[in-house]
Amino acid sequence: MSTKEVYFKIMNISELPVAAFNYTYKDAKGIIQIGNFLNISFHDNIEDNLEKMKKVEEMSGFMFWNDSMEGEKWMKENNEVIKNALLKIVLANSNISMMDEMKRENDIMMDEMGK
Repeated sequence: MSTKEVYFKIMNISELPVAAFNYTYKDAKGIIQIGNFLNISFHDNIEDNLEKMKKVEEMSGFMFWNDSMEGEKWMKENNEVIKNALLKIVLANSNISMMDEMKRENDIMMDEMGK
């Protein structure tokens, strides 16, 4: 899909005058990053917006716009891997939160015992 096609696809489905154009790229360590975005205002000049998108596409490691046909295909093919990676992040963060809460409760109890 061309830059212009992606732009108009998102513009046509957006209910707001702005949109986050999500894209996927491979970082310097070779890790695929799926959650980056470019904020676009549809009030701005179309050519200026397309130029912003082209600058993102020229970045090292750029793979695709997530809403392009290529992006949708990649997301579908890698759905299970993405779900498992996100689940690990959520579980790791919840375990950290639980450990922090347990430590806080322990500190309170120790303070009360010390008094």
